[in-house]
Amino acid sequence: MSSQACWESGLYEIVFRFASQLERLELEGFESISLPPLSFPRLRSLCISDSFESDHAENPHFDAPHLDAPCLREVFLRYGPVKQLQASLPKTQLTKLHLLADLADCLAFVAHTPNLVELQIFCDDTGHLDSPSSTFIVLPHLCSILLGVGPSVDMIQYLTLPALDRLEISVDEDSDDVANFVDDLVTRSACTLRQLDLCLHQAESWWLPNFLDSIPLHSLQDLTLRAPDDVALSDLWLDVAGTRLPALKSLAIRECQFHVNLAELVDTLAARTKEVPGVARLKSFQLSFGVDRRMGGRPGDVEIKSPSKSDPQVKDALNKLHDLRAQGLRIDIRSKLETLSSGNIDSKIVRTPLLATEKDASLTISYFLLTFALD
Repeated sequence: MSSQACWESGLYEIVFRFASQLERLELEGFESISLPPLSFPRLRSLCISDSFESDHAENPHFDAPHLDAPCLREVFLRYGPVKQLQASLPKTQLTKLHLLADLADCLAFVAHTPNLVELQIFCDDTGHLDSPSSTFIVLPHLCSILLGVGPSVDMIQYLTLPALDRLEISVDEDSDDVANFVDDLVTRSACTLRQLDLCLHQAESWWLPNFLDSIPLHSLQDLTLRAPDDVALSDLWLDVAGTRLPALKSLAIRECQFHVNLAELVDTLAARTKEVPGVARLKSFQLSFGVDRRMGGRPGDVEIKSPSKSDPQVKDALNKLHDLRAQGLRIDIRSKLETLSSGNIDSKIVRTPLLATEKDASLTISYFLLTFALD
C-alpha cells in the first residue's frame, strides 16, 4: 500500500471515530481525498486543500458524497476542491467562505451561496471566464468581502452586494481600474461602505489619493491602510484633517515603512478631535511599523521622527499627544520590530501586542502533520 493510501486509510478511521464530535475539520496536503458518507451533526467549519506539490489545475482526485452537516457555516477550499466538491457541500447554508482558486471557479461556487455574510477570495488566474454582463450574482446578506491581489479584485465586477459594509482589497501595480470597479459596485448595490481596508504594498504613490477621490466615502467610519508610502500618507493627513472623510472615527496605519513626522501627526489628530459641524470626532488612532518589503524584507527606517525628547518641538508634540489621550482619543503606537526611538514616546502609548490562543473542538489532518485539539 502506498504512503498516500496508508494516510487515507488512517484518515477515514480518524474522521469516522470523531465525526459526531467535530466542530472543525481540516484536511490539508493530500493528493486525493474520497470521503465515505458520514454525518457531522456538530461540524461548523471545514477546510480542505490539496497538496502544494500537486498540479491543482488538473487534479481530479477530490470526491465526497453530499455532506450531512446541518450546522456547517464556514468553508475554506484551496484549488482542486473548489471545483470538484461544489456538488457535495450544503452551499446555501454557508455564511462564511474562503476560496483560493481561479476566478471562474470562485464565481461558479459563489453563485450558489445566497446566505453568505463574509467572503474571502484569492485568485492567481482568471480561468475560462466570460466578460462581465448585465446579469450579476446577488448576495443580499454579504457584509464583508476581502479580495487578494491580482485577478481577485476583478470579482467585484460580477457581484451586487446591497448589504456590503466592509471592503478589504490588496493593490498591485496593475490595479489602475480598481477605483472604477469599486465605484460601480457601490452604485449598483446601493450599499454604504463604513469600513475600508487597503493593502498598498505594491501600489504607486498616486493610487491612494486617486482612489479616495473616486469613490463615495461620506459614510466611511473605519479606515485601515497597510504599507502606504510617504507621499500617499501626506495626502491622507490633509483628507483626515479636513472634511474629505466626515464620518471617520477610526484610523489605522499598519506596516508603516518610513519616518513619521510627530508634529504633523499630532496636528492632524488634533484637527479631528475638535467640534466641527457635520464632521465626526476621531475616536481611535493606530500606528504600527513593519518591514520594508521593497528592500528585500529587511527592516526599513521605522521610527517616529523625533530625535530628542529635549527638542522643544518634540516636547510640545508629546504634550499634545497626551492631551489628546486625556480628551478620550484612543492612541496605539507600536513597533513589531521594537525600533521606536527610546525615551521619545511614553510607555503608556507604545506597547507590544500580546498573542492569544483559543481552544476549541477541532481536528487538523495533514499529509505532513497530524494534530488534535479535542475537548
